[in-house]
Amino acid sequence: MAFYDCDQNTDDLTAFEIGLGKEHPRAMFYNFSIFAKGYFIIANNSALEIIAGDSRNNFTDYLAYPIFYNYRHFFELSLKYCFYMSKIMSQRIDFIGDNTLDSNKIERNSRHELTLLAECTKKELEAAFGLSEVELTDFCNSFINTAKEIDNIDLKSFLFRYPENTKGEKIFKARRVLSLRKIQKEFQRLYNGFEAISPMFSGLNVYIDEIMEVEFALYNSFDEIDAC
Repeated sequence: MAFYDCDQNTDDLTAFEIGLGKEHPRAMFYNFSIFAKGYFIIANNSALEIIAGDSRNNFTDYLAYPIFYNYRHFFELSLKYCFYMSKIMSQRIDFIGDNTLDSNKIERNSRHELTLLAECTKKELEAAFGLSEVELTDFCNSFINTAKEIDNIDLKSFLFRYPENTKGEKIFKARRVLSLRKIQKEFQRLYNGFEAISPMFSGLNVYIDEIMEVEFALYNSFDEIDAC
């Protein structure tokens, strides 16, 4: 196909890479953070553009549906990133011989219900850091409250993706009015909170980065040998 498998040395400034690769030590869980940031930025930029226009003539309701979906997905992936990274730190789960995380040692959390996920994430953060910081405790309680509000209208992350469910039933069964301005403000607050938490995992990230440097150095040495 014309749009993928591009030359890595392409001069196309819009070219982008998908996946960190199976061999990348962060590939299993770090991708959650990367994907979350992407969902937030695309949703937030779109929301701010609409809000800046502040005109009914320039704002059709359906434009807000993918914005809310991307915001929600950012929230879910951010919670899962904190859940996994906290679990690694609290249980001191180490890397196995091939420098990848042993997935058998990690309890997977594939749920989409945000309230349950938020509560589990708070427990893992507490196990890893003790939640001794008042600000961290307050943030955890606040993201649980936000999760409950979202679950009240979109429990299965389905509402803003399709006009009907798998049974052919209408998704929007009752008229509800949401404020994009308030939604943007709340998710900006969540984004700022998760960004503030991120440095708490810096020790783990530094350790992973050190492994990466050694690993990539080995790859480069193998390339040099092949070139001889």
